[in-house]
Amino acid sequence: MRINHNIAALNTHRQLSSASTAQSKSMEKLASGLRINKAGDDAAGLAISEKMRGQIRGLDQASKNAQDGISLIATAEGALNETHDILQRMRELATQSANDTNTTGDRGEIQKEMNQLTSEINRIGNTTEFNTKKLLNGKVNLTEAVSANVKGTSVDSSITIVSSATNGSATGTAAVNQGVTEFHAGKGATVTGDVAYAGAGATPGAVAGANVTAADNELTVTFNGTQKSIDLAILDYDNSGAGTNASDFAADIEAKLNTAFGANSFTVGFDASDKLVIQAANTTDTFSIDGGNALTHLSSTADTASLTAGAAVAANDSFNLNVNGVEKTVTLTNVLGNQGTNGGGVNGSYDLSSAVDQGEFLTQLNADLATQFGSGNVTASLNADDELVFTSNATGNVSSAEVVSGSGSILSDLGIATTDKIKGQDKNDVISMTVDGETVTATLAAGTYDSNVLASTLQSEINADTTVDAKVSFEDGKFTITSGNEGTNGSVSVDDNGFAKSIGLSTGSTVTAGVNEKNAALQFQIGANAGQSMGVDISDMRANALEISSTTGDTKEVIDGQGNTLTAHYMSSNDVTNGTNSTGAEKALDISSAEKATAAIAVLDESIASVSAERSKLGSYQNRLEHTINNLGTSSENLTAAESRIRDVDYALAA
Repeated sequence: MRINHNIAALNTHRQLSSASTAQSKSMEKLASGLRINKAGDDAAGLAISEKMRGQIRGLDQASKNAQDGISLIATAEGALNETHDILQRMRELATQSANDTNTTGDRGEIQKEMNQLTSEINRIGNTTEFNTKKLLNGKVNLTEAVSANVKGTSVDSSITIVSSATNGSATGTAAVNQGVTEFHAGKGATVTGDVAYAGAGATPGAVAGANVTAADNELTVTFNGTQKSIDLAILDYDNSGAGTNASDFAADIEAKLNTAFGANSFTVGFDASDKLVIQAANTTDTFSIDGGNALTHLSSTADTASLTAGAAVAANDSFNLNVNGVEKTVTLTNVLGNQGTNGGGVNGSYDLSSAVDQGEFLTQLNADLATQFGSGNVTASLNADDELVFTSNATGNVSSAEVVSGSGSILSDLGIATTDKIKGQDKNDVISMTVDGETVTATLAAGTYDSNVLASTLQSEINADTTVDAKVSFEDGKFTITSGNEGTNGSVSVDDNGFAKSIGLSTGSTVTAGVNEKNAALQFQIGANAGQSMGVDISDMRANALEISSTTGDTKEVIDGQGNTLTAHYMSSNDVTNGTNSTGAEKALDISSAEKATAAIAVLDESIASVSAERSKLGSYQNRLEHTINNLGTSSENLTAAESRIRDVDYALAA
């Protein structure tokens, strides 16, 4: 007999504990009805069972989804049933109006009902919904859609807006100096003189109040390249007394010149201002005179009048001018040929200190420019600094003018240096684009903008000109224009103009954004797993989409049942509303004559066919979903049975 360990008692205790544990498990299974209540009951079976449970619950929910989908489709299809009835009534009215037993007044009454029925179709399309989701307005397919946008290339952070296009021009680097560089022409002959007169303001080739002394009476004359010294051999002349002996004085000089160079080579006289005028007779003649001490100007200082010749613009001198990429040679034929008629106070001379002389010189120079470039296309003028300016009268960036070269010393004679091409500037203050189908034309104020300020200003201008809510932003050096709508109704199209170039949007043609869109149709989850869905597309079933109304009033070509082409018309007034208010927004089909009503019948036939096609499509969706529900139920049932065999308890065994 052992006293320290009661082996029998220990065995009894162990057996009791084991029985209690087994009894507890059996009671748990019997109470729950499940064979697996925790992972310890069957680890592998639990994992398989949970996966099956997920499938079963997914199938059951998919079945519910399909039933909800059927309800949605039935809602849309039921609304279209009413649309069908309305279209049939409208066709009936059009058929009635096509009968010439009706008067104009009768057709007017029929038109009223047509307008109201069209508005009701819009109301059905705009208000039919399921769980607040619009079904027939064409926007049901916009699930998770994003807005269209156009993004430009990188541009400077400062943008200059110009309100008008500018001309290209070329400007002389040196002034045509007043009172120094002048143009003389007797009857075409040219002399340029640099004359120093003190106090009296006389001009080259002319002397006011001249005196000649017998002691100093020699002139040095260069005529057509031949230089001769002429002894006047005349007595003293004192012309200070209001022109005394002036005619004799002129006659003596003329006689001496013609004796030296040939009869009728020169004429000498005084103009209305008592200024001595010496003119060559022929257009090809050139001459210069150095009077030495022969002619003394009568003034307070009695300075000597020097008739030394300066630079001369010879006959047929020319220069090359490049305008808008076209280079032509301009020959000064008008300037030389007509200067003898100058009315500026000095016969045959152009004193550019005189506004009259400037005007005539520029008129004749512009005539020479017109010979080459066409009237008014290129003009010459003097700027405030008395620089000769050639301007291309075309505008914008393509406009330019550039003095390329000249014959002889003509460029220096005219005070011009060859210049770099100076281009005009394009106008870039007008933006034109289409946002969400609406045309935008806005004009920005001229000035220099910070890009962020320009983005804000541009956004305001766009939205002020449309009903859309477009966004304009400037980020990372790029402008982005984003439409206000999402999905297929959102679009941005920027015209390729000066403004587009300014903000980096130009690509050489119209820039159009596509729509980045997900899930282009309603998605019904009809399976237990990801990717097991079906798309349901419901078209826009409003009046404009069915072409029984128009926003523009354009006509519509339609083919009747015999293959004839008919022209359907729309009313000129907006008598059709969106169905939710009294504001006219669209134009109804016009049935005001038999011809128009007949065409309207053909349009309504097409509309009825469109609604029929849509209802047929919805019916096919519904039939499919009914089969889907049956299939899901079968799958759920069989999978539940399999999961039950794994998870559920066998009462006979558990007991």
